[in-house]
Amino acid sequence: TGILNLQLLVDLYSLVEIFQWFFVHRPRRLKVGNLERKTAVVCACTEVKKGEVDEKLKKFTPEQLDFLDSAYLLSKELFKQGKYAETIFELQKIFTLTPDYKNAKQINSLAKSGLAKMEELERKRLEELERKRRDQRIKEMVEKATEAVKNKESELAKGLFGQILKLDPENYEVTQLKLEIESWEADEKRKKEEEESSLAYYEP
Repeated sequence: TGILNLQLLVDLYSLVEIFQWFFVHRPRRLKVGNLERKTAVVCACTEVKKGEVDEKLKKFTPEQLDFLDSAYLLSKELFKQGKYAETIFELQKIFTLTPDYKNAKQINSLAKSGLAKMEELERKRLEELERKRRDQRIKEMVEKATEAVKNKESELAKGLFGQILKLDPENYEVTQLKLEIESWEADEKRKKEEEESSLAYYEP
């Protein structure tokens, strides 16, 4: 899943940090032709990066550095647990002191992406829950409308038809029930007209 991929990326960042530390603190020269020169270049580049990082961190006290490291490690752990909002909260503590600390920016971006995915899943869950509730209300009203049509309660049936169609404009059951009640009403009207006509015929 997308969330699992985000967590794998954080693990990858952790591996990068380990390799960076290795090359800085344990550089070795491989005496095999061009490999020696390539290794030297990698170590030199890493040394430059380490020097840049060290320069940025010089302004912090030992207590602040401990705070940064603790917040960073906690944010990584929270991310792995899928607690993205808490991850972002911890990273904000780091950003109040420095915008650049290890892979904090990358983890913050991934956490925001993970949080967005979780919010989207929650939105869909709530929509599905609301859909089921709406379908249940429609089902109950259709049952009442069916009973009203059966009992020839025309006004009650029509009122229920309106409520159902507000929730489900294309409800086919309402269409059938409307035809049934309208047919009954037409028959009743015709019978009444015939009776009135018959009475008028026999009047002196």
